[in-house]
Amino acid sequence: MSDSLEIQALKAKYRKKQSLLRKEFSDNLSQDVFNVIAKKVIKTIKQNNIEKPVVSGFLPIGSEVDVRPALDLALENDFEICLPCVVEKDKPLIFRQWRDGDELVKEKFGTQAPTKQAEILIPNIIITPLLAFDKKKYRLGYGGGFYDRTISKFNKKNHKYITIGVALDIQKIDEVPIGKYDKALDFVITEKYIYK
Repeated sequence: MSDSLEIQALKAKYRKKQSLLRKEFSDNLSQDVFNVIAKKVIKTIKQNNIEKPVVSGFLPIGSEVDVRPALDLALENDFEICLPCVVEKDKPLIFRQWRDGDELVKEKFGTQAPTKQAEILIPNIIITPLLAFDKKKYRLGYGGGFYDRTISKFNKKNHKYITIGVALDIQKIDEVPIGKYDKALDFVITEKYIYK
């Protein structure tokens, strides 16, 4: 699952630039920004009339958007919550049930995940971090391909789900370099807009 050398080089260039931009901007953010995004995430889930929502979120690393307020609201709405777990390099993610306060383990890529004792769930709402996005809702991730592989696996199994990227509005760029396996998100939610 690899892009052409030209696409790889473009993505690497954008990753570096967008990572610096997001960090610089996020240093001055208040928690209110993340609360605004959280309310929009829950509104979007409800508007899509998903029966028994199982929401995959993530615990933020560095300057990523903090989706914990969205996960708190999801729990208040009796949605099930899970977090992605890296099985191994070049494999799809699995998702384990999580509630605030549950034990977490550190993974190789700096992420935290529920322990192996936590129940495996299959989400029908996947909230993803990103470095950049464009008007077509293509996402620039970190280059590991974990979400791409997971979405590809879900598609092959005809599993119904929606994808929601969360970002700051300054992360929007004119055009994300697209590789063969990249898929557009269903929504990108920022503090200013819901892109759909």
